Amino acid sequence: MDAPLDRLLHWAFRIAALVCFPLLVTISIYDIVGRQFMNTGSTALQELQWHLFFASVMLALGWVYLRDGHVRIDVFRTRWPERRRHAVEIAGVLLALVPLALLLIVAGGLQAWTAFESGEHSQAAMGLGQRWIVKSLMPIGGALLLMSGLLMLRRSIARRRAAGRNGR
Repeated sequence: MDAPLDRLLHWAFRIAALVCFPLLVTISIYDIVGRQFMNTGSTALQELQWHLFFASVMLALGWVYLRDGHVRIDVFRTRWPERRRHAVEIAGVLLALVPLALLLIVAGGLQAWTAFESGEHSQAAMGLGQRWIVKSLMPIGGALLLMSGLLMLRRSIARRRAAGRNGR
């Protein structure tokens, strides 16, 4: 079960890392150079930068969590026995990650659907349309985060049991 989820999360992360982020950097540089030296500017490009940044974050959230790349308070964690570290991980997933992921899925899904139905577009005259596309990344990112959390929950329970058998 771990391998297919791992592959899915890795695929989403690769899209963020190899598509969204390089596009974001390229468009940002182009926009900055255009504004400074060619007296051009584009509201649509600025909005696209925001959309690509959001896509990068939402597609990478689950992978970063699964690879332990998120912020932790290691001052305490490193001093705890292995069983306690896994117990805190389990509690964190159940009390924080799962509710946050579900909120992203439900509220983000509703926002994306509302934007789709209403044909929501930018308030700026030259802004981007089809806001539902970027808003749909919220429930997608929430689902990826939820999958990562459930995968980590499963691993932490197994590691806590193993640590208990080994007396750690």
